[in-house]
Amino acid sequence: MNEKTVAQTSMKPGPHVIAIIALLAAVVGSGMLVLQHIAGLALPGCGVGSACAQLSASAWGKVPGIGWPVSHVGFAYFLGVLIAWIRARNTGVSPSLILLARVGVLASVMFLIVMGTMKHFCVYCVVAHVGNFIFWLIVESSAKSASRGHTQLATAVGTFVVASLALALGELQQKETVKKEGEKQLAESTEKIVKASSGTAQQSSVTIGSSKSPDTAQSRRWPNGFTGRHRRGPENAPIRIVLLSDFQCPDCLRTEQDIAQMLTARNDVSVSFRHFPMCTMCNPYVNMDLHQNACWAARASEAAAMLYGEDGFWKMHKWLFDHKGLFKDTDELNAAVTSLGYDATKFVETMTSEATLARVKEDLDDGDWLGLHYTPMVFINGVELKGVFAPAAVSRAVEALSMKTPPAMTCINDQPPPAMEKFLADWREKPSLTLPRASFSHSFGAKDGRIKIAVWGDLQEPNSARVDQIVRTYATNRADVTYDFHHYPVNQSCNPSCGVTKHEKACMAHRAAIAAGLMGGADAYWNMHIWLMTNQTALSTDALAGAAAGMGLDAARLMQTMETPDVTRFIADDAAFGKKTGFNAIPAVYINGKFVPRWVRGTDSVLEQMLDEAAK
Repeated sequence: MNEKTVAQTSMKPGPHVIAIIALLAAVVGSGMLVLQHIAGLALPGCGVGSACAQLSASAWGKVPGIGWPVSHVGFAYFLGVLIAWIRARNTGVSPSLILLARVGVLASVMFLIVMGTMKHFCVYCVVAHVGNFIFWLIVESSAKSASRGHTQLATAVGTFVVASLALALGELQQKETVKKEGEKQLAESTEKIVKASSGTAQQSSVTIGSSKSPDTAQSRRWPNGFTGRHRRGPENAPIRIVLLSDFQCPDCLRTEQDIAQMLTARNDVSVSFRHFPMCTMCNPYVNMDLHQNACWAARASEAAAMLYGEDGFWKMHKWLFDHKGLFKDTDELNAAVTSLGYDATKFVETMTSEATLARVKEDLDDGDWLGLHYTPMVFINGVELKGVFAPAAVSRAVEALSMKTPPAMTCINDQPPPAMEKFLADWREKPSLTLPRASFSHSFGAKDGRIKIAVWGDLQEPNSARVDQIVRTYATNRADVTYDFHHYPVNQSCNPSCGVTKHEKACMAHRAAIAAGLMGGADAYWNMHIWLMTNQTALSTDALAGAAAGMGLDAARLMQTMETPDVTRFIADDAAFGKKTGFNAIPAVYINGKFVPRWVRGTDSVLEQMLDEAAK
């Protein structure tokens, strides 16, 4: 190629650099999602219930057939075209790279439309796709290569393959870590089930909180024993399994397949089924639609039971799991119902009745009482089986239990503990972490107490105020409690670790508390902290000035101190330190270094019991 040809095909430096920056943004955006999946990175705005979580859990979050996260594919693609583009600087863009860029931008447009339709705007996804769109615009307007070779395409594809292999290794390591944790949970849980099932009778008392209550029919949630509405296998069985499940849940499907295979070889197991669809259409205990047809699928199975008995239920149950709980419209449902030998018109009429909804809601209420927050939730002989995501978890637990030859019994004595007891047990099992120290902190209570409580919260968030009140009251009544409140305002303008803004006045509140501490020490800090927590809805500049004056603080100086760089840094550092621990929601509570996964159900709190246990 002569110098004239090179000059004609080489690209202008400005657009070339802009395209590189755009692709780097796409690589970083998709790469953050990759790190979240593989390394467990706590991404701001990508916690439980976020747009990122809902998109990842949807049908658009994984490549069909192989289950490969779409973010992995995007990252490898963006990295591949970035390397190819850098190499194209002096040769112009080849037709094959142009075609690749066009295919890529079509995919980005499709995903942006999906996000808009679902109203789930993941900021990392948007950054990646917008960067890709800018890259495509520059490709279309750039100098074209005089050669029709495929070197640039080969570079992009080669990089894509290498990046994908690296991601595959990371995925394998992540799965191995999850597998080890699941195996550990499964082993510990199976041991508890075996122990609880040994002997000729089970315990004659029900554990509630930290005390025992008489095991009478009146004291039980299920006077006739814990079981499902629909059962396979003998009523009197040495091994009694209860599933709380969702027809659209992939893990539930794997569990069903494990159990179905097990039942072909055993006659000493009973299996009963309860509903817990992860769908807000019928389930008030979840805050996002992981499975949008799950409520209708549950109601369809109950319609089959109401019209055609137990055989009807299990036939429909199998069809729903075989079809992943999906029927897109009435015509598809009618065809399925007819193929099972049911009357389609009567079936749809029954499915849409209040009677099926009532049955599903009854199961949902029981699931909430049990503290369910994922599916499948499995109980064997009234004891929760943890580690259910381990391969063949249920059949392996059954095999271990059967070797101890438990006696055949009905479910009359199977009584799982309530949610609050489960919350306690979940906290007990957490490892004790060494928490990061904040750059600004005033402890409440003892200087170095035996019971150490750390809370990351928002001074404008009601549950943070509720936790704070419980902990301060507890610390006031004891001499061995140290309470540290860490700042995590859910407002992006002062908290870079947060991906959303929910409380407009949060930054004002947190700035005020820290400024008061800087001016007057620990007493001033906690006086302001308590005022802010108890006056969340009344917070304003005038109200804050009045409160400061009432505490003996110079209101004008407080306002000035609130805007200083130190206050800004203290908030950002505190929030960043908290995110390193891996929490996804606030208030995030740690007792003696152990994270509290859940502490409240409705109006009931279990924090006091946890603190009492920590004190022992």
